[in-house]
Amino acid sequence: AKREGIEKLAAFLADSDVMLVLYSDVYLSKLWTVYELASFVSLHNVEHLHIVPAFKAKGIISLAVVLWFGWILGQRVHRATEDGFTRWLFQLPPGLILALFSRHWMRKKAALHRHIEEFRTDKCS
Repeated sequence: AKREGIEKLAAFLADSDVMLVLYSDVYLSKLWTVYELASFVSLHNVEHLHIVPAFKAKGIISLAVVLWFGWILGQRVHRATEDGFTRWLFQLPPGLILALFSRHWMRKKAALHRHIEEFRTDKCS
């Protein structure tokens, strides 16, 4: 059954317009996923490859909770003190966390895209 699936993978990928990769650190260490990725990249341009990190969903949910708590706390402080600066002060850390998370992911995504663009099936052993 596995062999039949592997033999039909190229035909399936040839009919696919886009490939969505749920990426984790394990993705490029598994033979099956490397073969699938190499097959897709040999048949299509890299622009048709979309990479979404597996950790991104957890990070976005966590960040949303932090931002929400920062907003609630800022609202309560603002009502109690009528001080806009104090409210801003409570809302700044979640914004910085969002910026750092985005920066970290963009760097990882750029490195991964470089790695994929340099990946060649003819150089595999």
